[in-house]
Amino acid sequence: MKRWLIKKLKSVKLWRHIRRHKAKLYSSSLVSSEAYGEYLKMQLQRSLRKNDLRLKPRTIQLIDKLAEVVSLQQTKVLCMGCRNRAELDYFHHKGVADVVGIDLFSEDPDILVMDMHYLQFPDNTFDVVYSSHSLEHACDPRQVINEMARVCRSGGVVVVEVPINYEVTSTDLVDFGGYQNIHKEFVFCLKETLWSENLPSQNNSTEVARTIMRLV
Repeated sequence: MKRWLIKKLKSVKLWRHIRRHKAKLYSSSLVSSEAYGEYLKMQLQRSLRKNDLRLKPRTIQLIDKLAEVVSLQQTKVLCMGCRNRAELDYFHHKGVADVVGIDLFSEDPDILVMDMHYLQFPDNTFDVVYSSHSLEHACDPRQVINEMARVCRSGGVVVVEVPINYEVTSTDLVDFGGYQNIHKEFVFCLKETLWSENLPSQNNSTEVARTIMRLV
């Protein structure tokens, strides 16, 4: 199929999706509807471009590390910004029976259409809140972090991986600079750090910061 036709089909798919889920996606009302609509449009376009990606080795390594420091048996996991079911399936592979994903776009019943700024779950719902390459896309990182802490149970675990030391763009909005700055953002609810690293660039990829934190 020609590229222009694929692009057109994705554009139609995007706007049908926005119309279908407009009430959900606009529920947080973080900014004026016009500005927020543009933010959603750009993030949705990005999700559509990348919703067929396979797990990267570093993602597998991160989930493996989580399984080393925390027992994943009988846990309930939230996977934020997962795009497709690859991360969900790997969590199942590691023994997690109950894992749900959220993203701005979904064609999978296990991935809910939801804005990470306004998580539609009750307080203390999850044992693990996992966010890999989603927090840097937040237009209000503090709001997202508050929501992550709210839905994570006391004594639960939050896992974060973000790119660092890169040029921010209209979709990649925040450079945290290192895991130390992630810890500063979670200081109001951080009980202990279970594991952290700043991972250098590999094969011309962006540097990343990642951390596993237990919350109070």
